[in-house]
Amino acid sequence: MKIGKKIISGIEDYIIADILSDGYEDITSVKNWIEIGDLLFKDFKFIRKRLQEMDFNSLSNDEKIQVCQYKGSSEENNKQYLLGDSFNFWMTDFDLKSQKCRNERFALTKTILIKNVSIPDRYAILGFLNTTQLENNYIKFGIEGIESQDPISGIFDFVQATNNYSLSGIAVMNLTMLNGTTKEQMIEAMMNALRNGTY
Repeated sequence: MKIGKKIISGIEDYIIADILSDGYEDITSVKNWIEIGDLLFKDFKFIRKRLQEMDFNSLSNDEKIQVCQYKGSSEENNKQYLLGDSFNFWMTDFDLKSQKCRNERFALTKTILIKNVSIPDRYAILGFLNTTQLENNYIKFGIEGIESQDPISGIFDFVQATNNYSLSGIAVMNLTMLNGTTKEQMIEAMMNALRNGTY
């Protein structure tokens, strides 16, 4: 994924895309992921993911520190570049920002669900998320599920009906859908919200 910049009528226009449109200059960098990502309303986890995709070894020392402040490298690198109390500060900052981000992503996911399924179905699903601690585990502890390399099943598994939820997840439920949306379209939108924070 790249950041592109183009001057249109004297105004800087930015895009984020896998392939940049004609006329856009590639300005992808650590600094720009943080600044332009924020300018384009990308959340903390989206920016962190982009920083994780960068070649850490090719970065300057200052860029490595910035990436580590987002916990965007290995734990070993984070400890190496965030010295003393700096490590404690940035890891706590990471935890708080990640929880806020996951809370917003879950809220959007819940809105997508509420908009597209009947009232009885939505209460059944939201109640299940609460009683199984899937919501809490996702928001507070970042447990997404086995597909995301977590050791236990999580909300991703439940939404997609994979792993421990292959027989009981949303994807295999008999739901009353609303607004002409299919269950598959709703699941795709929910997973996009959970994975990418598309608000």
